[in-house]
Amino acid sequence: MKTCSKEVRILNNKPHYSKEPYFVSGSGGADGKSAYEIAVDNGFDGTEEEWLESLKGADGKDGRDGVNGTDGTNGSDGVDGKDGFPSEEEWNALVARVEALEPTE
Repeated sequence: MKTCSKEVRILNNKPHYSKEPYFVSGSGGADGKSAYEIAVDNGFDGTEEEWLESLKGADGKDGRDGVNGTDGTNGSDGVDGKDGFPSEEEWNALVARVEALEPTE
């Protein structure tokens, strides 16, 4: 058992609390029963795992939808893409291929 030199001090008939843990000096008592052991003492019949499962209830009703948030700021424009129209040389080659497919009269 751990002991600590800190004790609860009483100020104006009220315990003084601090952010640090403190202990009342003296000898410790025996460990208490677990919640499962208390449940068994009160009539629960089953394993500890079954008892844990018995603690889970049905799902609750869905909550209301929240309020819509504000729109975010627009992002910066992206880099311009390559021009989709071919160069004059590419265009002439394309026209020549199409003309080659057309029947001649």
